[in-house]
Amino acid sequence: MRQQPPQSKYFARTVMYARQDEAVVLVDVANGRKTKPLDAWLGRVFLLADGTHTVDELKEFSSRQYGGSPPANLDATLDSVIERLAEANVIALVDEPVGLPYYLSRSADEQDLDEARRLMQEDGFEQCSLPQGLSGTADRFLH
Repeated sequence: MRQQPPQSKYFARTVMYARQDEAVVLVDVANGRKTKPLDAWLGRVFLLADGTHTVDELKEFSSRQYGGSPPANLDATLDSVIERLAEANVIALVDEPVGLPYYLSRSADEQDLDEARRLMQEDGFEQCSLPQGLSGTADRFLH
């Protein structure tokens, strides 16, 4: 049985991303390549991972999007999505709020990439290898 993420943890992006139409794709900093688009749920949660909100706040926000009638298994779906993103090291769960650096705070296509590279080098930022298996769907949990 999987363990649910701690509700009081803040969640923050740890990899660069770009937008591809309506989808979110992860960007491999080392070679500039993009992954396959993330499925809608993974992409939505990834974009909300700004380091200033907790898992519990994500659940409250997501529940409000359904106008007071969220699916019964919305929390389980969000737990699964958070767990998958954390296990793949594309988000981190942290105890305190964190501000994202320039190169993680917005889509790569909205950045000055020379400035982003300079700041990454200044910060000693090394992105982990991008996962291959995050394009599967979480939508199956919401039926």
